[in-house]
Amino acid sequence: MLEFSFCGNCGSTIYKEVIDAEPYKGIFIVMAGNLDEGIELRDVKIGAELWVKHRVEWLSELKGAAQCQEFS
Repeated sequence: MLEFSFCGNCGSTIYKEVIDAEPYKGIFIVMAGNLDEGIELRDVKIGAELWVKHRVEWLSELKGAAQCQEFS
């Protein structure tokens, strides 16, 4: 099960958190398209990028993160 967190101003989904699958507890799915330029994620370890088969051509891959063609 996923728990969704929304922006209090516009209602956009900010992130999803896995809450009931023990092996995935503590994993957050961040909706990166909602992030502004300049936001630093230096304290966050990005483990994977999902749905990269639909990545826009001008956006490069995140170095060091697994590149998952779909969500699996």
